[in-house]
Amino acid sequence: MLGNEAMNRTLARVLTGSVFCLVASGCGMGGPKEAAPSATAVAMPAKPRRVELSTATLLKTVEEPGRVSPREESVLQARIPGQVSEVLVDIGSFVKGPSGKEPGSLLARLDAPELVAEHLQRQSEVRLAAAELDQSRKALASARAAQAAVAAMAKEATTVLKRTESNMERWRAENKRIASLVRDRVVDQQTSDEIANQMRAAEAHHEEALAKVETAIRARDRADAESALAEGALGAAAARLDVSKAAEVRVATLMEFRAIRAPFDGVVTKRVCDPGEVLEAGHSSPLFTVARIDPVRAVAYLPETLSGRLPEGARVTVRFPGMGLAEIMAPVSRTGWALDDASRTLRVEADIANPSPHPVRAGAYIRMSLPLAWKDVRVLPKSAVIRQQDQSVAFIAREGKVRRVIVETGGADDKLVEIRSANLGGEALDLSKAISFLDPAAGRTEGDLISE
Repeated sequence: MLGNEAMNRTLARVLTGSVFCLVASGCGMGGPKEAAPSATAVAMPAKPRRVELSTATLLKTVEEPGRVSPREESVLQARIPGQVSEVLVDIGSFVKGPSGKEPGSLLARLDAPELVAEHLQRQSEVRLAAAELDQSRKALASARAAQAAVAAMAKEATTVLKRTESNMERWRAENKRIASLVRDRVVDQQTSDEIANQMRAAEAHHEEALAKVETAIRARDRADAESALAEGALGAAAARLDVSKAAEVRVATLMEFRAIRAPFDGVVTKRVCDPGEVLEAGHSSPLFTVARIDPVRAVAYLPETLSGRLPEGARVTVRFPGMGLAEIMAPVSRTGWALDDASRTLRVEADIANPSPHPVRAGAYIRMSLPLAWKDVRVLPKSAVIRQQDQSVAFIAREGKVRRVIVETGGADDKLVEIRSANLGGEALDLSKAISFLDPAAGRTEGDLISE
């Protein structure tokens, strides 16, 4: 391997030879050739300083154009069909949003007579459903009373059945006893016949009691069914009342939409309605645009290549070239995180306080200065990298010779430039003075400085 002095002599011969080629032959460029300078006019290049690839953090501030946007902006449309009866504000009017039980400022009124008539109808339906519910409650009470009466009748029939059954058993036993006495000629046949008639009468009363019990059971089943039916009718009436109330509430809510109110504190920036205008819900043009202007958003866009270099908690400087306002420093409030599909840029926003008289106007043109950082990246001095044929080129000292290496660069500050390519395989050369002969003002072109 050659020593430092031998390498410097090699570099000097390469640079001197390149200068001689450029000066003597014009390197193939067209046009009339100038007279070659004398040998004494060619200055020997200075010895280049060797630098190593190192790690550093690059800090740089970029300025991007942007605009001021409202903190919030709402486009108000008619939510019901109707006719504009009154417009109470115009563009530039400051309005108040809802606060507690107080509604927002009234912007316009709509006339909707069909909606008023429907509201009256819904209220009548609610009263009718309430009356039906009351009637159903009374019907259920009547059915339950009838159910209780039938249950009492069934209980009475059961008691009678038990009495007739006991009476029937008594006369049967008596008839059997008298029959044996007749056989023994203790009593006569007439007495036996009377006892038999009493037994048959008791049996008939028992069968009648059985029929009454069966009738009571059937009446009880019917009363139970009627009571269940009344309960179902009561539930249906209650549901109809709920439906009627919901329909009335819906129409009452739509009635409130006759008043167009401000959704928040701000200013009316657009008004597109006049008294007498007929509106169709969902098909008419917006009526008003209301913007919140304290605070406002300063918005700018970072290119994709810089989008990942904005540090968290960064503070930006916002200038207003067209408004004559003092520049404002503010922290970055939020970013879009995702890049815009069309422009491949990152949206950056900073909230700016804008109290009365609200000097910062929405839509104003701004210039935003954003601090960027490339943390712990490999760097070289800027003087060690030049551009040749749309490529970034560095020169390294390797094995005592000067070699040209194409490098991929990234971020840069005033002195250093990021090197993204692989290891250079040698020490880079600071050629800030040694390549002064490549200055375009000298009428020369960049040559290939490869030396074997």
